[in-house]
Amino acid sequence: MSKYGQRNLDWFEALVNKLGGEDGVERFLRDELVLVERQAQTVPRQVNLAKLVAMAGSGDTVSTEDIEKCLELKWTIEDGVIYPTLPPTTGRTGEEWFAHFKQKGDRVDGYAKSVLFSKKFLPTTGVVNKIAVLPAKLWKDSDRLTKRIRKDACAGIFTKGQKLSDPNAEVSCLIRDYLTDEEIEALGLWYIVGMHEPIKDADGHPHLIGAHRHDDGRWLHAYYDDPDGQWSGHGGFAFSVPQVSSQN
Repeated sequence: MSKYGQRNLDWFEALVNKLGGEDGVERFLRDELVLVERQAQTVPRQVNLAKLVAMAGSGDTVSTEDIEKCLELKWTIEDGVIYPTLPPTTGRTGEEWFAHFKQKGDRVDGYAKSVLFSKKFLPTTGVVNKIAVLPAKLWKDSDRLTKRIRKDACAGIFTKGQKLSDPNAEVSCLIRDYLTDEEIEALGLWYIVGMHEPIKDADGHPHLIGAHRHDDGRWLHAYYDDPDGQWSGHGGFAFSVPQVSSQN
């Protein structure tokens, strides 16, 4: 009797299927196929400059220990929802964002440029946005409509009842500037669109802007805001998380 006799046939069939069928099993037994243990994904970290400056005070140097204390994860994931740690806003206007992206070599499509240059693009200064990115895969294809996504986010369906709201459009620029395409890929996404209040382009059509990774480089894309529009399952939708004030 096999020492694995307590396993049923379904278990053995699943194992054979995982190895690519009978041919895969034969290759494995001939040492032509090697199994490699999956490594845990390491979330990149960044230095919180504001915290580092405050810690340094009037001193000219900071220690390695000081820098280590100021490192923070670029994102966390809870119940499938992604929470990126964005830097504070700097008052950068849409025109300045456009120039910044061009200088970095990032691409901005024509509709996104129109949104950036709109008077409705309103920058802020010194705001730390807490953002939740809801992966598109949380919805089945038929439900992944703009109006449904907004409704579920507002109701807190995926955030334990915590109601999300529309972010400022500049959040999309922060995400594009903050996350590399490799990091967006590591999150399992192709795009992250800010679900801000739609801004009309030069032709009067409402658009949202967001980060999109392509084979030809980093993009800031505009997406037509159609309440009944259906999204692909390969992206994420960025909403604002309400700020909770401390009570004394």
